[in-house]
Amino acid sequence: MAAGLHDAFLALRIPTHIRCTHIKQFTAAPIVLDMDRDVLLASLVVLPENDEWWRELLEHLNYTYTWSISAATSIAWVLIAYIFTVIDSLSEVSQEIQVNGQGVGSAWLWLLPVVIAWLQISPKCDSIRIRDALRRANHIAYVATSDGLPKCAGIMSDHRAIFLNEADDVLHNDQRCTSPIYNYARLFSWTAAVEEISGYFHEATRHSRLHQPVDSDMQWVHAERNCPLRDENRAGTSSQVVAYCTSFFSKEKSVGFWAGAAIFVQWETPTRGLGCRSGSYLLYAVVSTIVWALLIFANILSHYSTFDCSSPDLRDTRRHYARVDLAGSLSIVIRRFGKTLAAVNAVWILAACIFQFSSFYDRCWCDSSVLGLGAKAYNVVNLTNEDIDTMRATWIGGVILASGAAAIYVAFINVFIDPPFPFGLNRE
Repeated sequence: MAAGLHDAFLALRIPTHIRCTHIKQFTAAPIVLDMDRDVLLASLVVLPENDEWWRELLEHLNYTYTWSISAATSIAWVLIAYIFTVIDSLSEVSQEIQVNGQGVGSAWLWLLPVVIAWLQISPKCDSIRIRDALRRANHIAYVATSDGLPKCAGIMSDHRAIFLNEADDVLHNDQRCTSPIYNYARLFSWTAAVEEISGYFHEATRHSRLHQPVDSDMQWVHAERNCPLRDENRAGTSSQVVAYCTSFFSKEKSVGFWAGAAIFVQWETPTRGLGCRSGSYLLYAVVSTIVWALLIFANILSHYSTFDCSSPDLRDTRRHYARVDLAGSLSIVIRRFGKTLAAVNAVWILAACIFQFSSFYDRCWCDSSVLGLGAKAYNVVNLTNEDIDTMRATWIGGVILASGAAAIYVAFINVFIDPPFPFGLNRE
């Protein structure tokens, strides 16, 4: 979700832009911007008094590291166990072909790249620390005023530019849940917040590159070599601060591979065809895809339900909010159905693995692949050398498919991991 954040802020000139890249830590929390009061966010971006706000936020967010010796050891053990499973199954192809762990291991291998990728790109903070960091930072936030003298935001009101959505409503329940599995619910809201913040920074940077101070009545004060932007250029009234950030901006305003490997292995194991084992993995893959689509669709509806209506026509406003209410209700229903389906699917894949290892599937109907072959079903009693060679090649192909998909997934994530800035954090 945080991919591309580095590029969004790399070219910016306002000193706090490096701090702003740590907004990706908020993927673990329901971040909200107060867009009814533009001066709050504009003040965070422009005012030199708020440089300390970003430093305070960074100090408390950049703390906990997700990688650890225990995490690396656990991943290594999973990989070693899978390797031993593959070696054991390939060394005894003709024995217990229906109860080996080849297909089961391939079906569960997706956990490995997902966990590795999560440890690489996940936020460094938990929700409790994020809430505490934001509370500390907001306590020292400043806001521009009409007379040009910044004041502590706490004196003006309780409103802040960036805060967490803690409203107790059913529609946003998943957004408030901070476990990694609930990150999908914050996809659109977090992206919209980052786009809004980057837009403010880009517009402020555009003005600074043109040597235009916040106060249009003042002359640009040229910076020294070690100070790229003087504080005098960043001072102004509330309306000037908002215009400095928004004038231009407001105008413009995979489980499939691993399940597939398991299906492939079981499909090509004599008797070839769609049987109980391959059918179990196929059903798991199909339902998983349906669950993913349902949850994403529910998230889209939930995000749409937050849109406001700017039309002065009362009838248009009523129609808009009727659609919004309907979208919110549908989002709740679809989300609950998707999560229920996901729970049933999880129980199913566990049961399917137990059925395979307990020889539950080792019966005439399943061994004959009646599910796929129908009236042409047959049962293999004795394996020929040709059958064994073909089966060994098939199993090797399944291992390559599962392992290759895992490697490609991890490589893809690493390609899009934000690189470090070409200069240090202290160089502002």
